[in-house]
Amino acid sequence: MSKLRIYPLALYFSTAIVATILTAGVVCPGLTRADSSQLTKAEALKLHDQFQKATVEGDAATLDKLMAADCIFIHGNGMVQTKAVFTDMLKSGRMKVTSWDMKSPEVILFDGGAIVTGVSDWVMDAPPGSGNRGPMTLHLRVSQIWAHTAEGWQLILDQDTSIAQPPGMRPAAANAAPSAAPKP
Repeated sequence: MSKLRIYPLALYFSTAIVATILTAGVVCPGLTRADSSQLTKAEALKLHDQFQKATVEGDAATLDKLMAADCIFIHGNGMVQTKAVFTDMLKSGRMKVTSWDMKSPEVILFDGGAIVTGVSDWVMDAPPGSGNRGPMTLHLRVSQIWAHTAEGWQLILDQDTSIAQPPGMRPAAANAAPSAAPKP
């Protein structure tokens, strides 16, 4: 029977390799798959749902947790807002989303993040001083990028693109029940 002889240099290199692999999971968590830096599709949809609910409720505290400090929100009209401006508009009532319905959301996963996209209908109250009366329905293609940050999973970009309303869809104001008018 032959004896296995470990040479000091080989032992040194094997120890160094194992230490490097173990350290990589701590220093560079994105290098490992079995950690919290990868979402499932269900988790990405849950984050989107939490963001959607907080937006409709004007819940700035939840939005603050869900949005990265440098998050950018691009509206369907091309207006760009920072996290601070977006949450301030909701808190102050200058922007009031009364409903947000995303149909058939899709999730694309990538290392350290996810893209959630789908067609959404937003119903918003007319901004104060705009001269518009009644709610407005916005038909949008919404795409959100969620990334693993030092604070956990956060939205880093929300890009909305206006799309034409499908045939037969009416603005929210037109969907309201007609008022009873006196008959002549």
